[in-house]
Amino acid sequence: MESPKRKSKKFDYLISLHLPKTAGRSFRFYLKSIFEQNFILDKSDGVLHNSLEQRQVQLEEFLQNHELDAHPAPCCFHGHFLMYKYYQVLQEANVLYVCWMRDPFQRMRSHYDYWLRNYNPTRAESLHKKVVEEAWSFEQFCFSKQMQNVYCQFLWKFPVDKFDFIGITEYFNEDLKYFHDKYFNKHELKFYHEHKNPFKEPIGYKPSEDQFFKDFQEFHKEDYLLYQAAFNDRSNRY
Repeated sequence: MESPKRKSKKFDYLISLHLPKTAGRSFRFYLKSIFEQNFILDKSDGVLHNSLEQRQVQLEEFLQNHELDAHPAPCCFHGHFLMYKYYQVLQEANVLYVCWMRDPFQRMRSHYDYWLRNYNPTRAESLHKKVVEEAWSFEQFCFSKQMQNVYCQFLWKFPVDKFDFIGITEYFNEDLKYFHDKYFNKHELKFYHEHKNPFKEPIGYKPSEDQFFKDFQEFHKEDYLLYQAAFNDRSNRY
Protein backbone atom coordinates (compact mmCIF):
# COMPACT_ATOMS: atom_id res chain seq x y z
CA MET A 1 0.00 0.00 0.00
CA GLU A 2 0.94 3.64 -0.15
CA SER A 3 4.17 4.61 1.48
CA PRO A 4 4.14 7.90 3.43
CA LYS A 5 7.54 8.72 1.86
CA ARG A 6 6.53 7.94 -1.72
CA LYS A 7 6.95 10.92 -3.99
CA SER A 8 4.40 11.97 -6.55
CA LYS A 9 5.06 10.12 -9.80
CA LYS A 10 4.30 10.86 -13.43
CA PHE A 11 1.74 8.58 -15.01
CA ASP A 12 -0.01 7.87 -18.29
CA TYR A 13 -2.99 6.07 -16.76
CA LEU A 14 -4.90 6.63 -13.56
CA ILE A 15 -6.84 3.49 -12.63
CA SER A 16 -9.46 4.33 -10.02
CA LEU A 17 -11.38 1.41 -8.54
CA HIS A 18 -14.81 2.30 -7.18
CA LEU A 19 -15.54 -0.13 -4.37
CA PRO A 20 -19.31 0.09 -3.73
CA LYS A 21 -20.48 2.68 -1.20
CA THR A 22 -17.07 4.18 -0.48
CA ALA A 23 -17.75 7.67 -1.93
CA GLY A 24 -16.60 6.47 -5.34
CA ARG A 25 -19.29 8.45 -7.14
CA SER A 26 -18.14 11.66 -5.44
CA PHE A 27 -14.56 10.83 -6.43
CA ARG A 28 -15.77 10.11 -9.96
CA PHE A 29 -17.05 13.68 -10.40
CA TYR A 30 -13.80 15.03 -9.00
CA LEU A 31 -11.74 12.97 -11.49
CA LYS A 32 -14.03 13.94 -14.34
CA SER A 33 -13.42 17.61 -13.57
CA ILE A 34 -9.67 16.94 -13.87
CA PHE A 35 -9.53 14.65 -16.92
CA GLU A 36 -12.60 15.92 -18.81
CA GLN A 37 -12.78 14.06 -22.15
CA ASN A 38 -9.97 11.72 -21.05
CA PHE A 39 -12.14 10.29 -18.27
CA ILE A 40 -13.56 6.83 -19.08
CA LEU A 41 -16.24 5.18 -16.94
CA ASP A 42 -15.96 1.38 -16.72
CA LYS A 43 -18.76 -0.60 -15.04
CA SER A 44 -18.50 -3.61 -17.32
CA ASP A 45 -17.46 -6.49 -15.05
CA GLY A 46 -20.54 -6.99 -12.84
CA VAL A 47 -18.26 -8.23 -10.10
CA LEU A 48 -20.94 -8.87 -7.45
CA HIS A 49 -23.50 -10.13 -9.93
CA ASN A 50 -21.42 -12.62 -11.89
CA SER A 51 -19.74 -15.82 -10.78
CA LEU A 52 -15.96 -16.08 -10.72
CA GLU A 53 -16.15 -18.21 -13.87
CA GLN A 54 -18.16 -15.52 -15.67
CA ARG A 55 -15.69 -12.85 -14.55
CA GLN A 56 -12.79 -14.90 -15.89
CA VAL A 57 -14.46 -15.23 -19.29
CA GLN A 58 -14.99 -11.45 -19.39
CA LEU A 59 -11.38 -10.96 -18.34
CA GLU A 60 -10.09 -13.07 -21.21
CA GLU A 61 -12.24 -11.13 -23.67
CA PHE A 62 -10.89 -7.85 -22.30
CA LEU A 63 -7.27 -9.00 -22.53
CA GLN A 64 -7.78 -10.02 -26.14
CA ASN A 65 -9.85 -7.07 -27.33
CA HIS A 66 -8.92 -4.03 -25.24
CA GLU A 67 -8.07 -0.78 -27.02
CA LEU A 68 -6.43 1.18 -24.24
CA ASP A 69 -3.93 2.64 -26.67
CA ALA A 70 -6.78 4.50 -28.33
CA HIS A 71 -7.02 6.82 -25.33
CA PRO A 72 -4.47 9.65 -25.25
CA ALA A 73 -2.34 9.90 -22.12
CA PRO A 74 -2.83 10.89 -19.46
CA CYS A 75 -6.26 9.32 -19.08
CA CYS A 76 -8.36 7.93 -16.26
CA PHE A 77 -10.42 4.74 -15.99
CA HIS A 78 -12.84 4.73 -13.07
CA GLY A 79 -15.61 2.37 -12.02
CA HIS A 80 -16.65 -1.02 -10.69
CA PHE A 81 -14.28 -3.53 -12.29
CA LEU A 82 -11.72 -6.23 -11.59
CA MET A 83 -8.54 -4.32 -10.84
CA TYR A 84 -6.48 -7.22 -12.18
CA LYS A 85 -7.49 -6.63 -15.80
CA TYR A 86 -5.81 -3.22 -15.94
CA TYR A 87 -2.84 -4.44 -13.92
CA GLN A 88 -2.34 -7.30 -16.39
CA VAL A 89 -2.46 -5.05 -19.44
CA LEU A 90 -0.55 -2.06 -18.07
CA GLN A 91 2.38 -3.70 -16.29
CA GLU A 92 4.88 -1.91 -18.54
CA ALA A 93 3.13 1.47 -18.38
CA ASN A 94 3.29 4.34 -15.91
CA VAL A 95 0.15 3.81 -13.85
CA LEU A 96 -1.35 5.42 -10.77
CA TYR A 97 -3.60 2.95 -8.89
CA VAL A 98 -6.11 4.42 -6.44
CA CYS A 99 -9.24 3.49 -4.50
CA TRP A 100 -11.19 4.34 -1.36
CA MET A 101 -12.11 2.05 1.53
CA ARG A 102 -14.60 2.32 4.35
CA ASP A 103 -15.24 0.40 7.55
CA PRO A 104 -16.68 -2.89 6.19
CA PHE A 105 -19.71 -2.92 8.46
CA GLN A 106 -20.66 0.67 7.66
CA ARG A 107 -20.06 -0.02 3.98
CA MET A 108 -22.34 -3.07 4.12
CA ARG A 109 -25.11 -1.22 5.95
CA SER A 110 -24.94 1.62 3.42
CA HIS A 111 -24.96 -0.81 0.49
CA TYR A 112 -28.05 -2.63 1.79
CA ASP A 113 -29.95 0.60 2.46
CA TYR A 114 -28.99 2.01 -0.94
CA TRP A 115 -30.23 -1.04 -2.81
CA LEU A 116 -33.57 -0.94 -0.98
CA ARG A 117 -33.95 2.82 -1.59
CA ASN A 118 -32.93 2.77 -5.24
CA TYR A 119 -34.57 -0.19 -6.91
CA ASN A 120 -35.71 -0.16 -10.52
CA PRO A 121 -36.69 -3.67 -11.69
CA THR A 122 -35.99 -2.82 -15.33
CA ARG A 123 -32.40 -1.73 -14.65
CA ALA A 124 -31.32 -3.64 -11.55
CA GLU A 125 -28.63 -6.29 -11.98
CA SER A 126 -29.20 -9.87 -10.89
CA LEU A 127 -28.07 -9.77 -7.24
CA HIS A 128 -29.75 -6.43 -6.58
CA LYS A 129 -32.99 -7.81 -7.99
CA LYS A 130 -32.68 -10.98 -5.92
CA VAL A 131 -32.08 -9.07 -2.67
CA VAL A 132 -35.09 -6.79 -3.13
CA GLU A 133 -37.60 -9.19 -4.67
CA GLU A 134 -36.83 -11.94 -2.16
CA ALA A 135 -36.92 -9.40 0.69
CA TRP A 136 -33.56 -10.31 2.15
CA SER A 137 -32.99 -9.21 5.73
CA PHE A 138 -29.86 -7.22 6.53
CA GLU A 139 -28.44 -10.29 8.26
CA GLN A 140 -29.06 -12.45 5.17
CA PHE A 141 -27.38 -9.79 3.04
CA CYS A 142 -24.35 -9.62 5.35
CA PHE A 143 -23.75 -13.35 5.45
CA SER A 144 -24.44 -14.20 1.82
CA LYS A 145 -21.60 -15.73 -0.16
CA GLN A 146 -22.06 -13.08 -2.85
CA MET A 147 -21.34 -10.26 -0.40
CA GLN A 148 -18.52 -11.91 1.53
CA ASN A 149 -15.30 -9.86 1.51
CA VAL A 150 -16.42 -7.42 -1.18
CA TYR A 151 -13.05 -5.68 -1.31
CA CYS A 152 -11.26 -8.95 -1.95
CA GLN A 153 -13.63 -9.82 -4.78
CA PHE A 154 -12.77 -6.62 -6.66
CA LEU A 155 -9.07 -7.01 -5.84
CA TRP A 156 -8.85 -10.63 -7.05
CA LYS A 157 -5.24 -11.35 -8.09
CA PHE A 158 -4.29 -7.67 -7.79
CA PRO A 159 -1.23 -7.01 -5.53
CA VAL A 160 -2.59 -4.56 -2.97
CA ASP A 161 0.84 -3.03 -2.38
CA LYS A 162 0.64 -1.64 -5.94
CA PHE A 163 -1.84 1.01 -4.81
CA ASP A 164 -0.37 4.50 -4.86
CA PHE A 165 -3.24 5.87 -2.80
CA ILE A 166 -6.06 4.41 -0.71
CA GLY A 167 -8.38 7.03 0.74
CA ILE A 168 -10.48 6.41 3.82
CA THR A 169 -14.09 7.36 3.18
CA GLU A 170 -14.71 8.45 6.77
CA TYR A 171 -12.15 11.23 6.14
CA PHE A 172 -13.13 11.96 2.55
CA ASN A 173 -12.53 15.71 2.41
CA GLU A 174 -9.20 15.54 4.20
CA ASP A 175 -7.93 12.61 2.16
CA LEU A 176 -9.12 14.10 -1.12
CA LYS A 177 -7.20 17.27 -0.34
CA TYR A 178 -4.08 15.19 0.37
CA PHE A 179 -4.52 13.33 -2.94
CA HIS A 180 -5.22 16.53 -4.87
CA ASP A 181 -2.24 18.40 -3.42
CA LYS A 182 0.04 15.49 -4.24
CA TYR A 183 -1.03 14.81 -7.83
CA PHE A 184 -3.22 17.60 -9.21
CA ASN A 185 -2.34 20.80 -7.38
CA LYS A 186 -2.30 22.76 -10.66
CA HIS A 187 -6.09 22.31 -10.81
CA GLU A 188 -8.78 23.82 -8.65
CA LEU A 189 -9.93 21.46 -5.88
CA LYS A 190 -13.67 20.83 -6.05
CA PHE A 191 -15.58 18.71 -3.56
CA TYR A 192 -18.56 16.61 -4.64
CA HIS A 193 -20.84 14.66 -2.33
CA GLU A 194 -23.08 12.30 -4.29
CA HIS A 195 -25.59 9.61 -3.20
CA LYS A 196 -25.51 10.50 0.48
CA ASN A 197 -28.08 8.54 2.50
CA PRO A 198 -30.77 11.06 3.52
CA PHE A 199 -31.89 8.79 6.38
CA LYS A 200 -28.49 8.13 7.89
CA GLU A 201 -27.91 9.30 11.44
CA PRO A 202 -25.25 12.04 11.63
CA ILE A 203 -23.02 9.90 13.86
CA GLY A 204 -23.06 7.02 11.39
CA TYR A 205 -23.75 3.39 12.13
CA LYS A 206 -22.37 2.05 15.41
CA PRO A 207 -22.92 -1.69 15.67
CA SER A 208 -23.17 -2.99 19.21
CA GLU A 209 -20.63 -5.48 20.48
CA ASP A 210 -23.03 -8.41 20.19
CA GLN A 211 -22.64 -11.80 18.60
CA PHE A 212 -23.98 -10.55 15.26
CA PHE A 213 -21.19 -8.02 14.92
CA LYS A 214 -18.52 -10.50 16.04
CA ASP A 215 -19.79 -13.00 13.48
CA PHE A 216 -19.77 -10.25 10.84
CA GLN A 217 -16.12 -9.42 11.57
CA GLU A 218 -15.16 -13.07 11.30
CA PHE A 219 -17.11 -13.62 8.06
CA HIS A 220 -15.50 -10.57 6.45
CA LYS A 221 -12.11 -10.82 8.14
CA GLU A 222 -10.12 -10.50 4.90
CA ASP A 223 -11.80 -7.17 4.15
CA TYR A 224 -11.12 -6.00 7.70
CA LEU A 225 -7.44 -6.80 7.26
CA LEU A 226 -7.32 -4.71 4.08
CA TYR A 227 -9.22 -1.84 5.67
CA GLN A 228 -7.07 -1.81 8.79
CA ALA A 229 -3.87 -1.80 6.72
CA ALA A 230 -5.19 1.12 4.64
CA PHE A 231 -6.24 2.96 7.78
CA ASN A 232 -2.79 2.47 9.31
CA ASP A 233 -1.14 3.77 6.12
CA ARG A 234 -3.35 6.82 6.31
CA SER A 235 -2.24 7.47 9.88
CA ASN A 236 1.40 7.33 8.77
CA ARG A 237 0.81 10.01 6.11
CA TYR A 238 0.14 12.64 8.71
